[in-house]
Formats: sequence, C-alpha cells, structure tokens
Amino acid sequence: MKTFPRIIATLAAILCFASCEKTPVVENPGQEEEILSHDIFYSVSQIAGLPSFSGTTAHVSNEAEWDALLDKFCDMTRDGDQVTFCNANPTRTKKAKEGSSSSPNTITTISREELKAWMKEMEKAGRTVNVTFDEGTGTWHGIAYACFNPQAGDAQEMTCHGALVITPISIMEDPETVYVLALRSSNDEIFIFTVHGMMMISEVAEPSTLIDGYEVSITGMVSTFVDMNGDTFSTLELDVNEGDVISF
Repeated sequence: MKTFPRIIATLAAILCFASCEKTPVVENPGQEEEILSHDIFYSVSQIAGLPSFSGTTAHVSNEAEWDALLDKFCDMTRDGDQVTFCNANPTRTKKAKEGSSSSPNTITTISREELKAWMKEMEKAGRTVNVTFDEGTGTWHGIAYACFNPQAGDAQEMTCHGALVITPISIMEDPETVYVLALRSSNDEIFIFTVHGMMMISEVAEPSTLIDGYEVSITGMVSTFVDMNGDTFSTLELDVNEGDVISF
C-alpha cells in the first residue's frame, strides 16, 4: 500500500483524521434516560466543494448523550460546517432504496427539535445523514441515504488509479441529485469514495480547484451497489488508520 505524500502535504488539514478513539458525549445526570448504546461516526467539512476525509467516532449510551451529540451537530452546521454521520455498525443493504423509515429522506426546517427528531429516525433506519445550514434563511437542510459499507463476501480489495472528480448519483427517492467525491479511472470507470460506508458529499457540482483532476493511486475495498434508478455503481471504501491519515 502506498502513501500519497502530495495530498498529505497540500491537504493535511482535510486528509488527517482526528483520532478515531471513541469519545463520550456529555451526559445529563438529572434526566431519566433510555439505554441505547451505539457508536456514531461523523465527518465535518469546512470548505464548500471539498468534502472532508476526517472523522471521529462518538459513543453514546443513552438518550441524553444522543441528544447532546445531535445538538453539537446542529451547532456545527450553524457555524457554517457540513456534517455527515452514520451508525458505525449499520444494518447492511445492497440497494439504496431499502430502508425502514416512512419519513421523507430530505428535510428543510427552521426547528432544531424537528431536525433532531428527523436525524434520530434516519439513523435508526440505518441511513447516512448529511446536514447543512443556510444562514440567509435560517433553515437547516438534511438529506439521508443508505449506508454503503463493503459487503461481506462480495467486496474486493483493489488498487485504483485515476483522477479525483465530483460526480452525480441517484441515491434518494426524490429527484434531488447528490454530488459526491469519486475517482475516474483511465477507462472512465467511476469509483465513489466511502468512509464507514458514508459518501463524501460536495455542496457544489464543480470540484474544488485543489482536487480537480488530481491524479491518485488508492487501494481500498471495492463493492457494487444499485441506485434508485436500478443502475449499478461502484464504491471504494478508504482504508482509515486509527488516529493517523488515510492510507493510499
């Protein structure tokens, strides 16, 4: 496995992973709480058009800790960040259209409590959640989609060579197009990057000049999934070193 020193040098703040040790969320001891121990992996992007490779795993053991973490996500987005999170051990699925929630997979709201309730339901359904905040209108916007973890038995380790691109994909029931970070190989194959099954969503359709066409060679687990239109697509799950950088 190779390292990619130029990306690490130029995008260190983006590529360097925060320590993935499980960090506890502040508990409210005065509240009667339901035990719901699970781990949430989340990523925060501060640059429009440049999805974040960094991530942290937070352990929540009850409802109060879960609420505190979701409030933290709300505060981050109000500060201008984009937050993406999922259960670190999601229910695995082969199709983007599968899921156990009857709620819509998008939300636009000015209510923090409504947003938090929606995020809880989407996470419970095993989906990845992406949230942003529009300061001009004072509204949160969230989208949720299936988690694309490599599947046991059909994932293959591969070394992919090509250019970094932003590509559209249909992974939600409504017609909203999602743009994600991917690798385009020399024979025009597209491999969409995932970390813990989470795609790296870009807020804009055009890639940042920092990554546009940047040539890379990346080793990871390649899996095939089906989108909402019934078309197949490939993901490249990045190899994450605990408390270090992504290995290329």
